[in-house]
Formats: sequence, C-alpha cells, structure tokens
Amino acid sequence: MEEKLPFAEFYRLAVSEALDRVGRPDMDLFQKLATSPGINSKYYARLARRDWLASAEGARDIEPCAFFHPKIKSHFLRYYGPTAYNLHYMEVHARANVRLREFPELIEQAGQLVAEAIGAATKEIDQYTRAAEQILKDNGVSQSVRYGTGPLLVPAEIISPYCGTYLELIMKADRLMSLLEYQRLRRYITNADCDKEFSRVDRLLKSVASTAFGLAKGLRKRTQTEGEDVGAASAIVDNDRAVSESNGDARNNTSLVIAEAETVVTSTTGMEEVAV
Repeated sequence: MEEKLPFAEFYRLAVSEALDRVGRPDMDLFQKLATSPGINSKYYARLARRDWLASAEGARDIEPCAFFHPKIKSHFLRYYGPTAYNLHYMEVHARANVRLREFPELIEQAGQLVAEAIGAATKEIDQYTRAAEQILKDNGVSQSVRYGTGPLLVPAEIISPYCGTYLELIMKADRLMSLLEYQRLRRYITNADCDKEFSRVDRLLKSVASTAFGLAKGLRKRTQTEGEDVGAASAIVDNDRAVSESNGDARNNTSLVIAEAETVVTSTTGMEEVAV
C-alpha cells in the first residue's frame, strides 16, 4: 500500500483497477485492501477468503456501500455473498433447469416469498427508526454517534433484483443501530434495552438470509434425481449456523414452496448447503 495516499483514494484506485482487470471486485481486490492499516483490514481479509459470486456469469451492477456499525459489517461479511448467490440461483439456474421448467409457479412463488421477507423486515426497521428518531428529536438532538474507525467501504455486487433491496435493508439497519447507540450513550435507553433492539434487528436481517437459503435449497432438491448425492453441489459456510435462529415466519414461508415441490424440508439448520 502507498502509505501517503489517504485510504479513500487508495480504495478508489484499487476498485478501479479491479474493475478494469476482471470487471468485478474479486479476492485480489480485498487482499489488497486488507494491507491497509486499521481495524477494517480484518474485514477485508475475511472477504478475501472466499469469493461467493465468482461463478455467477450473468450480468451484475456495482453498488458502492459504506457500513459503520461493527454488527452490520459482520452481517455483510457472513451473509451477503451466499444470500446473493441463492437469489441468483433461484432466478437464473432454477429457471434454466429442465426439471423445474415444468413448475414455473414454484420459482415465481419463491420470488414472492423473498420479496415478502425483505418487505416485512424493511417495514419493521423503518418503524423502529422513526421511533428512535422521535426520541432524539424530543430531546433536542440532531446528531448521531461517531466511531473509532472509518466505515467499511465495499463495492457490493448486484446479481439479482432482490440484492438491491436487501442491501438497502442492511444500510437502514446500520443507521438504526447508530441511533440506538447514541440513545444508549446518552442514557435515553438502558444497555439491556439496546441489546434487545440489536437482537431484534439481527433477527430481521437473518430472516431474509434464511428465507433465501431455504427456498434455494428446496428448488435444488427438486432438481435431484433419486439416489443422487445432494451434497455434491454443497459448500460448507463457516459459522453460519446462526441462521437457524432467525424468526419462525421465514421458515413457515419457506416450507410453502418446498412442499409444493414435494421436497419438504423440516428444518433449516444453517446455511450449510449453498450451490456453487
């Protein structure tokens, strides 16, 4: 890294070089960003470990993102890549599969359930944000918290129409957590109440990832012939068993499309099977 360059300029040049070289943010980009000093280097190092979207050959757009709260940074690292690929699978690979062409209504229903999951989570996040903003307004506050490090800058790939709304949801959750942090620091809410709200937001975000995972898993099972090794198209995702703790509504919605496909999944124990 050129130490004399401010990070924002170093980041801009690194992203531009990656887009010119391969047309997308790849592992080499994040490895380069990980050489920069500061707390965010650990996040870039983790992004460089696995490129979930490298095998997605379809069209994509790049969405510049900046994440501030540590919990949101971690959520993006763990869930955005595999969730985006599951969404891509439903819209591209599933539609092209010979066995699923006979059941276009399953793919359509899967898309509707994803949209509903994102919409429901967004509605709740917006509601909590308005309430948090009102508390600050009532106390004459017009600012938010500052952090000990800069935002995590990421060129996120949009490979599905739902990726954009999912990213918007993540960024809204980021703002909400900042508002909650300010309330906690100024004793407008207790630490315990703040932790409860953080957990609520975390469950809402994970519900989207869980829904996409369950639906994609059901569609993939529908493409398997009897006796075929389902695990052959699987990949192990480190530390993603937390998805199984997301809300029950996502699981119930997931079971609808899977049941119609005659491949009932009784539970989603984590994001352990993601098509590659």
